[in-house]
Amino acid sequence: MSEAQKKKRKNSLLEISELEELMAILEELKRKGTFIDIAICPRCKSARLRRVGSMSGDMSGQMAWTLPKYECLDCGWRGRLPLYATNRPFDKKKSEDLVADLLDEDEAIGSSHD
Repeated sequence: MSEAQKKKRKNSLLEISELEELMAILEELKRKGTFIDIAICPRCKSARLRRVGSMSGDMSGQMAWTLPKYECLDCGWRGRLPLYATNRPFDKKKSEDLVADLLDEDEAIGSSHD
């Protein structure tokens, strides 16, 4: 195994352990009745994200014209769509209704083009 492969494997193992630790914290908060959403970096899976301020290049996000921009303090990723980890209860009925509505809209759009 080359050095690059070893480094990549070590980083992926660190990501897994960080996610497991985060999930344990979310479970503990859920037992206490506290529900939260935590932004996660899509590149390195770190929870160390911060919002980019208007003076650092996110004027449109600060004015609510676009989604806010985030920056990862570990890998330097910058973007508007972080992943979210949550401990909120999953509402299956609500999700099924949402999917059904989306499928109905898709069919309506498809039939209007015929």
